[in-house]
Amino acid sequence: APLLEAGGHLVPRQFAFERAADDPLLPPAVSATKENRLLYRFRPESARRGRFEKMDGGEGYVWGAGAGFFEYVIPAREARRRVGEIVVRAHLQPVLPHDGRGRFNQTRVTLFVNDRDCGSRLVPVEQAPNAEIQEWRLDAWLTRLAAARGQELRLRFEVEADADQPFGLNISNFPAWFKDWETKPVEVEIR
Repeated sequence: APLLEAGGHLVPRQFAFERAADDPLLPPAVSATKENRLLYRFRPESARRGRFEKMDGGEGYVWGAGAGFFEYVIPAREARRRVGEIVVRAHLQPVLPHDGRGRFNQTRVTLFVNDRDCGSRLVPVEQAPNAEIQEWRLDAWLTRLAAARGQELRLRFEVEADADQPFGLNISNFPAWFKDWETKPVEVEIR
């Protein structure tokens, strides 16, 4: 019984949440650019699902310590379109262990789109006046086909348990000193 006590945080992947598909917090802001590209922008707290060893969130941020993931969903649309590339940008930061004593300064984050591995990035601690924005350019045929058909796209930012540096994930709004602070912290551009 003491091992499963929530306050002790002893069982890995102990905390999880999932929002209903009709939750008003979930839909991203959608706009079309002058180049006829679709741009989806998410608030950090609009993740549909999350699972981490420890996690929390609030207005403008979500974080999870250790291994786990946050998932965002681009809803299906009726119109089909040509898709040459999908660009995913996110303001990510590590959640370093409190007992790390400065030995760790980055985490490895892998992006999955509809359960397909789209590559990983080592995400360092950001240093002012720069904000760390990670970018993935996706041109895999199956991923582009799903976007072209207007199917739902599930984006999962994951810190895998077997990663070389599994030190959590923080997705948050940009700090006030960042020059492009009106940009949303999670963006998906369908080109």
